[in-house]
Amino acid sequence: MPRRNPPSGGPSQSSSDRSSSDPAMTVPDDEQQGIATISPVRAASNAKGARSSARRHSQHCDFLMHAILALSASHLEKLTKGGLTKVAQAHRLAAITGLNGHLDKPLKTAADGDAVIATCFALLMQSWYMDDGLESFLIMTRSCELLTKHVRGQKVDAILARDDCSRVENMRPRLHGAPSYDLDFLSLASQSVNNVGLLCEKSYQWKLLTSLQQCIASLAKSQMEGYMSHLNIESILVSMDHEELVQLIDPQNVISQLLLAHMVAIQLILRPIVCRERKQYTVTMFSIRMSRWVETICDNVGAGYEGFLTWPLLVSQYHNTKTLEKHILASPATSTGIVGYNGGMNLEAT
Repeated sequence: MPRRNPPSGGPSQSSSDRSSSDPAMTVPDDEQQGIATISPVRAASNAKGARSSARRHSQHCDFLMHAILALSASHLEKLTKGGLTKVAQAHRLAAITGLNGHLDKPLKTAADGDAVIATCFALLMQSWYMDDGLESFLIMTRSCELLTKHVRGQKVDAILARDDCSRVENMRPRLHGAPSYDLDFLSLASQSVNNVGLLCEKSYQWKLLTSLQQCIASLAKSQMEGYMSHLNIESILVSMDHEELVQLIDPQNVISQLLLAHMVAIQLILRPIVCRERKQYTVTMFSIRMSRWVETICDNVGAGYEGFLTWPLLVSQYHNTKTLEKHILASPATSTGIVGYNGGMNLEAT
């Protein structure tokens, strides 16, 4: 693929280290370099188990209680604009601080392991509803994997630490009757991603770029291929080493920011497929996620790169005006794909 330099006068790539806005998760040193293999979608897939564990253990684990309150506050802020952002931030800080303190000592019971993992997933899910949550989303995805591996290593038989190899097979029947995508829209998406490819220089950028290209191409073939390509994007993200992740989230790294804008846009257009992971098919909860992520990237990147961000901004506009499905789909859903469930057929989020 041909390459060219970024436009003159624009910010240059930076590999400088940058700390997260969240306190670092404390994981034993021998696991810090572990390669993550978990998908962020597991947060949704494990939601039922996480909620069950949360109900059982939150009264005994302050950090889990704070994580649940943080998630709830961020979610309510999106729904009501009730001024709960500072409350959400305070509970998030308390959850991470308490979790780090708990991880300073060995886990003794399955309940301990479930509480640790449920806390991490709650914080990951909270990031979906944070206007500045993209960095936390990427970091917490890795943290969820590291902590899950840590709990497995403690041999406490936590429910949430068990391997889940059935997610793809579970989705096959749920994708029956799923809507198809407008090929002209996918062509615009492919062209925009390919344009960013002209700027890529680093190996981690090429890997992420390739996964984005494959996902768009797969959506033109079938819903199942699109879903599996979506999981591959997430596998690429969590397999990055620490230095690559630092470069990816660096707001001064223009090329990585452009890639992330396209990754977020693709996450958004996958909504009609990915939301079928929920037992009751609905896009309402998805319509308030990641609402400012693309715009925040555009603000960080600055002038000179508008052409590379036209398509992601368009997707974000559709998302925020609740017209996304209207513009990206060629046909409506003919089935929820869920046996015994007849509701939630309306693809237009409300």
